[in-house]
Amino acid sequence: MNGHWNGDVEVFKSAQNYESKLHSIAYQNMGYKSINPKSIHILRPSRTGGIAVAAMFTAASTLTAGALSYTKGDLFLSFRVGEGEGAPLNYVVNIGQASQYRNAVAPGPVNIVGLGNIAADLSVIYGPDWHSRDVYWSISGTPGPSAVGGDPLRTLYASRRRANPVIPSEPWLRAHTNAQALPTNKLTSFAGAYIQKAGLATGSTQNSSVALIQVASDQNSYSSFQTGVTSFSYFNPSIEGVLTDGTSSSVLDLWRILPATGSQIGSPGELVGSFKLDNSGTLTFIKGVFSVPSSQISRSGSNVTASIGGYPGSAYLVQRSTDLQLWAPLSTVTANSSGLVQFTDTSPPPGRAFYRTFIPFIP
Repeated sequence: MNGHWNGDVEVFKSAQNYESKLHSIAYQNMGYKSINPKSIHILRPSRTGGIAVAAMFTAASTLTAGALSYTKGDLFLSFRVGEGEGAPLNYVVNIGQASQYRNAVAPGPVNIVGLGNIAADLSVIYGPDWHSRDVYWSISGTPGPSAVGGDPLRTLYASRRRANPVIPSEPWLRAHTNAQALPTNKLTSFAGAYIQKAGLATGSTQNSSVALIQVASDQNSYSSFQTGVTSFSYFNPSIEGVLTDGTSSSVLDLWRILPATGSQIGSPGELVGSFKLDNSGTLTFIKGVFSVPSSQISRSGSNVTASIGGYPGSAYLVQRSTDLQLWAPLSTVTANSSGLVQFTDTSPPPGRAFYRTFIPFIP
C-alpha cells in the first residue's frame, strides 16, 4: 500500500493511488462514509469531530465563519505543499464574508471562531510538522462579476506575504476593470469548485464544518491556480506565504483591490488587515487601520514631534515616507490613555516627510 496511517485517515503519496484505494478502505470503521469515486477527496464525517478554538480576547473580539456553503463575497483560506507528504491534496476553508473583515472595528488581534479544529485536519493531510514545513497558505476571494456587500464587480481580495513579520507588505496595485476580469474569473472558478465538491450537504471534513479536502490535480483546485511564482494567472509574486520557518514567521496581509479608471489605475489597493496562524491552528486577524494624521505635528530644530490618534494601550508601528509610496519603519510606540501615539523623529529627511501608524503583528 503506497501510503501510511496518520491519525485515522490514510494519506497517499499521489492522487492516483489515493483514488485507486478508495473502495478498499473501510472509512465507515473510522467514522467516515466513502463517497462516489469522482469525489473521493470529499470526506463526510459520520461522528462529531472535536473543536479546538483558542481562548478569545473578549466576547467582542471574535469573527465567525459560516457553515459549509458559499455566498458571493466569501474568502478562502487555502493550503498546499509542493512535494512530500500531502502533495496530492489541498485543504480549503471558508472563513466568511470579506465585508466582516473590511468593516471590523476591533483595534487588537481577534481570533476567527467557527473554523473547527483545522490543525487536526492539517496534521492528517500534511503531517504533525505541518506548521514548520513547506506548507503554502493564502487568503483570497472576489464578489465576482457583480457588486456584493459594498464591493463593486471585479473587486479582488488577495493576500501578500510579509518579508518581515512586523512590516506591512507592498500593496497589490489596482488595475482597470477589464484587466481585473481574468483574476476575477479564476477566483470565481475556484469558488465554484468549492461549491461543487462540497455538495453543500455532505462535503466537510471530520474536524471542520467549513473545510474540505481537494485533490490537487482536479480541475479548478487550489493548486491548479498556483503556477510557478504566479497566483490565478495574475498575482506575481504569488499570494502565498510558507510555514517553513514556523507559524510565527509567516504573516499575510490581505489587500482589497478595487477596479480602477483613469488616474486611479496603478494606485495601491486597500489594506484590509493581516492574518496569522499559530501551531494550534488558530487563525488570528488584526485590522489594517492607518490612523488619520493629526494636526499635532511640529518641528523644532532638527526634530519632528507628532501625535497621531489611535486606540489607548495599542502598540503601533510608526512609519515615514517622503513620497507616500515607500514607507520605512521608525519605531514602535504604545498609544497613551487618550489614544494618542506620540513620537519624535530625531533624523527627519530634508524637505517634506509624511508619517502614519500601523498596528503590526509582533511574533
